[in-house]
Amino acid sequence: MAHTAGLLREVQNWIGGDSLSPRDAEFVPPPPKEVAPLLEDLCRFLDRRKLLPAFRAAVAHAQFATIHPFAAGNGRVGRALIHVVLRQRGLVVQVLPPLLLTLGRRGKAYVRGLTAFRVGDLEDWLVLFATSLAESVDDARRLAVAIGARQARWREHAGHPRSDSAAAAIIDLLPQHPMVTTTGAAGGDRPVEARRQRDRRTTGDGWRADADRCHRARDRSVCWHTSPRPSGRWPSGRERRGPSADVRGGAAL
Repeated sequence: MAHTAGLLREVQNWIGGDSLSPRDAEFVPPPPKEVAPLLEDLCRFLDRRKLLPAFRAAVAHAQFATIHPFAAGNGRVGRALIHVVLRQRGLVVQVLPPLLLTLGRRGKAYVRGLTAFRVGDLEDWLVLFATSLAESVDDARRLAVAIGARQARWREHAGHPRSDSAAAAIIDLLPQHPMVTTTGAAGGDRPVEARRQRDRRTTGDGWRADADRCHRARDRSVCWHTSPRPSGRWPSGRERRGPSADVRGGAAL
């Protein structure tokens, strides 16, 4: 699918059913010839500055999901569009609320909301979106408080290091960059992503350090994350694009 990345689809796609025909599909997007005009209409809608940001984000996401303009990747782009709209209008500035996880916990309601939107019933979708957005903001606040408490415990365990010490710098760094190299922690380079996780050890309060060798020789990476991991997932679906299409798992958008 790499050769079609960023290009509007030229074939009919559908969600659900089988790969041979959209006859039993759960949803059939508009035909290819209508994709470009519909996207232009969506862009005009996004330029309507007098609408509330959350309303614009909700409608834009649902309409993009309905158009399904690409052969693949519609779910990722549609979800990213939510945050683009919210940031563009200043509703969020530095931190993005975990709206996608919140919607993911309501997979069936999410699909029902999009289905209702497609037949002209905006209320169910808008109520779900607004409720999920408010809940995600509360989740973000609770996470910020939990991170602050975690850092306070780290500082206590470290003997309350000086603010200009290496230990204090690492404690400040970890929430922003949960995976760092020893060189990066010492200030020698920026945190890099570890490619292999080999040596795992559990620390107190359910936090785990995953230490392994990085892709650079003689370097070492440590990844901190909470346990258990988030359980929110997007509803499963299958995206089709014509008789020769692959069967791919993805968001049911």
